[in-house]
Amino acid sequence: HDGASSQTVLLHDYYVQPICTPTRSTLLSGRYQIHTGLQHDIIQNGQDNAVDPEGRMELLPEAMRRAGLGTHMVGKWHAG
Repeated sequence: HDGASSQTVLLHDYYVQPICTPTRSTLLSGRYQIHTGLQHDIIQNGQDNAVDPEGRMELLPEAMRRAGLGTHMVGKWHAG
């Protein structure tokens, strides 16, 4: 076990939306998708909205880095 595993919260239930952007914005921000403004559809290329484009809320990777953990982005995100 590493240092993070001793302080981990085990989630038993995780509720998702039927499309990717609202679910991913919730996972990244810790907020319901209605509070990220991404509750309706997926983000398309060139679309002018994203999860917190002004940088006002701390997102999951930022919280992980603050805790001394490494981060790396892979995959398809559709979260801006």
